[in-house]
Amino acid sequence: MKNEAYIEYNNINSQWNNGHLYVYVNGELKERIFVDEYLDEQKDNENVFTVYDIIDIFKQKYGITKVIIKENNWR
Repeated sequence: MKNEAYIEYNNINSQWNNGHLYVYVNGELKERIFVDEYLDEQKDNENVFTVYDIIDIFKQKYGITKVIIKENNWR
């Protein structure tokens, strides 16, 4: 995965928007965000309502197509 770029979404609780997004480019972590916090900061932004909106932003920013979603069953 050294020359690979991808976004990893580690979804802690699928009922809510918590979890972390990690952006990796060439094996290096470029960005890490907590989804709830990011959405709260973007509450006035009409284009950002869900984690998938955030993923789309990072896909465009870094030219990434691969997204890995890790769902955690908290029940």
